[in-house]
Amino acid sequence: MIEIGQFAIVGDWDHHDDPPGKHIIRIEPSRAWGIGSHISTRLLLEELPNIIGQGTSFLDIGCGAGIPMIAAAKLGAKASGFEMDRFAAGVATRNAYNSEAVCEVTNTRWACGVKLAGTFDLVCVNTGRDDLVREVLDCPGVANKVITYTDALIYHNEWDLTTQIGALKVFTRIVG
Repeated sequence: MIEIGQFAIVGDWDHHDDPPGKHIIRIEPSRAWGIGSHISTRLLLEELPNIIGQGTSFLDIGCGAGIPMIAAAKLGAKASGFEMDRFAAGVATRNAYNSEAVCEVTNTRWACGVKLAGTFDLVCVNTGRDDLVREVLDCPGVANKVITYTDALIYHNEWDLTTQIGALKVFTRIVG
């Protein structure tokens, strides 16, 4: 079990009692990425309660095991995930179900051309893939904020780096 801020990530191999007062995220990572121990996931889970509210629309691109997506749902967001690996998408769906979180996982590769139901309040790219982050930032009308872990500095004329916590960066779309 890994405790991070308001959350406890409980693996299917854990036999501990759930800690009281925590949002429980139950995972079976299998072949899918993520058990919650990477610094980017830790920073993200610590920051999410500060930027997610009830009804926030949240998209996790490359969701892997689904930890950020499930955490957002636990905080009241309308949470969705994109995952190009069919097996991982299935794992994320099961993890959401086992965590009693309402999430929608789509098995597809993220691309600007993917049909989306409007703009998301927050898009998460917790993969460390700079190319994917750049693609999201270049896609008009997809997000109001993008939160990511990346080693590269990204400069874009329509986005402003508004928050940086260690390697975690929050970009906000400049309006007007």
